Amino acid sequence: MSDQSNDKNEYISNVVAESRQVGSTLYGQYSQATSDGSWEKREDGTIFFPQSKMEITPAGDVFGPYKSMTSFLQEHGLSGKQDGETNKFDSGHLVAAADCKKAGLDSDSAPCVMVDRSGHMNDLHGSAGFLAGAIYQNSNHMIGEHCSTYTSEGAPEWGERAASYIEANRAAFDQSLSQQTSESVTDLPTPTFSIEVTDKAMGSKSESAFDRVTENPSAADTQDSNASKY
Repeated sequence: MSDQSNDKNEYISNVVAESRQVGSTLYGQYSQATSDGSWEKREDGTIFFPQSKMEITPAGDVFGPYKSMTSFLQEHGLSGKQDGETNKFDSGHLVAAADCKKAGLDSDSAPCVMVDRSGHMNDLHGSAGFLAGAIYQNSNHMIGEHCSTYTSEGAPEWGERAASYIEANRAAFDQSLSQQTSESVTDLPTPTFSIEVTDKAMGSKSESAFDRVTENPSAADTQDSNASKY
């Protein structure tokens, strides 16, 4: 792995750590509070909000559908503008919104994670991101790429969530990926060919039978006529 890749992995890992630090603070606040009925604490320790499907894990990961995540972050003062300041957390799609839409899936209900704004689109799915412009052969390849990418960022749990979503919508993703592959093959330019016959002994090009026929059809006809006499 190049030094540049190592540097980027380290940077993204820091983004994950910062997001989890804030998530851990949220987790602690809810763990010490008495539920008002809008959330519950599961056996594995996860804080779960049944209505919005939001989750805060003991590790500090905040997961949920995009639309619910956006509202959750705003309600907790973690996203949007408040008092003239732009807060620094976003709803980061675990599977790029563009890939969801191509598969005919609702990106608003796709799984997201709370992520530091500086490490969101630019570093995950944007033009400079790990998953930017990724081309997948099929859903299995897609799952593998997401798992390995998020693991390299120090967040294998994010990869597991992405994999579960892709698995649950495998047919839609496979159909979309198959169509994209077909379109890319169709768009390829038609190849052109040229045939050269080389006289290996002389090291020079010699005229092919095809050239003789096409360049001098009358000669070819004469040749066929002579051949018919024998």
